Amino acid sequence: MMENPQSSSNLGDEDIERLIEQQLMIDIEAVMSGRRIDERTGELTSAPLGAEYIMSKLQTLKPLVEDDYYEFQIEPKDRKDRIILSNFMRGCRTNPYPERGSVIKIKLSEAVEKIKMNGGKRKYLVVEKHIQLDYETGAWARIKIYRDLHGMVVPKSNLPNENE
Repeated sequence: MMENPQSSSNLGDEDIERLIEQQLMIDIEAVMSGRRIDERTGELTSAPLGAEYIMSKLQTLKPLVEDDYYEFQIEPKDRKDRIILSNFMRGCRTNPYPERGSVIKIKLSEAVEKIKMNGGKRKYLVVEKHIQLDYETGAWARIKIYRDLHGMVVPKSNLPNENE
């Protein structure tokens, strides 16, 4: 049975990692036994995976496009972040940090790049690439945060559109 702490603010990294591992083991057991996980309680149910359950899960997946190949190559640096991301992508909607809200950002990389600003000037900016996980809707997106070299966030209005 998976533990359900009242407040995760008093949990350490080891406790969070243990809870994530417990959820992973429940997910593996569900797949191996052909049973489903009750989305409200997180427990295995005796009901087998029926066609209506499998079809509803398949219909929530977006069709694979050639450009999506690179989206599967997302590699967070931290082991805990990799576990959180892989659980989210496999359908686990148990938020490991409920005190942060329903949206979690995981940092993927950070690099200094020369970016063309509105007005034609080029400027060196720190580009942080994140993946944003929304536990409420199940949606995820890659996002970029631009900072100047002093750490201040650069407003999107100063940047050209991604399409240009």
